[in-house]
Amino acid sequence: MKKWILLLVIGFLCLAAAGCAVNKDASADAKKDQVVRIGYQKNGPLVILKSLGTLEKRLDSLGYKVEWKEFQAGPALVEALNAGSIDFGRTGNSPLFLPRQLIHHFKL
Repeated sequence: MKKWILLLVIGFLCLAAAGCAVNKDASADAKKDQVVRIGYQKNGPLVILKSLGTLEKRLDSLGYKVEWKEFQAGPALVEALNAGSIDFGRTGNSPLFLPRQLIHHFKL
């Protein structure tokens, strides 16, 4: 019985030591992750922010790089957000959606 307990303790210590190993690629991954990818359309406040360049200056002092990606339409931008291709984005306003049964109640 004591042999099993000793083997379990040694096995646990080996696993704990392996979990504490230093990953040399972790620093490279951290530098790679210090990029903020922003999706924008040709209209809206993000165009102004991009043209002024103030976000790049502010985030550069914190060690981040900004990548701007232009989208022609909102659905493509939302799809890029869902896929993880961009970190932040702003689309235009949603169009008014009315079910066919309700259209006759509204006067446009």
